[in-house]
Amino acid sequence: MLINSSFPSQIRISKEYDVESRVENIRDIIRKIRKIRAELSIHPKEIINVKIFINESNLVKDLAETF
Repeated sequence: MLINSSFPSQIRISKEYDVESRVENIRDIIRKIRKIRAELSIHPKEIINVKIFINESNLVKDLAETF
């Protein structure tokens, strides 16, 4: 069965690459928030309000879906 499978289309590959890039952007934002919390000695369990200003509409949509 594996031999009869077709190779993934280029469109599918590029979409998967886009997902990886979008997830990495979200991870980067989370890392930066955690770094600032550590620098300000804010305990990880303490709930804080965060305002994020983003120019990229795709990233805004991804963050809205994540949080």
